[in-house]
Amino acid sequence: MLVDGLWPCEVSKEQAELDARMTGIAPMKALKVWMHKERSRWDEFNVRHPKEIEAHRALLESPAVEARRSRVTLLHACRDPEHDHAMIVRESVEAMMER
Repeated sequence: MLVDGLWPCEVSKEQAELDARMTGIAPMKALKVWMHKERSRWDEFNVRHPKEIEAHRALLESPAVEARRSRVTLLHACRDPEHDHAMIVRESVEAMMER
């Protein structure tokens, strides 16, 4: 599932075998730009992005249902593992699975 507004350049669309595009749970562009200007904003980003995701909570239902049945791969373009919004998406999907 693609969870970013950008396509990761290391993966071709054919290689990805993409099942779904969940770009609606990616951070809004303004929030992403705001955080990338200063990595010290990561903690605040971790507060703001989950609020954005919660506003689109219905989008989490599909990945949560799929994750209960099989492995789900979250595809994203972030190259910085310490400042990766896909981890926030993963945590939100996991929380949805527990409900």
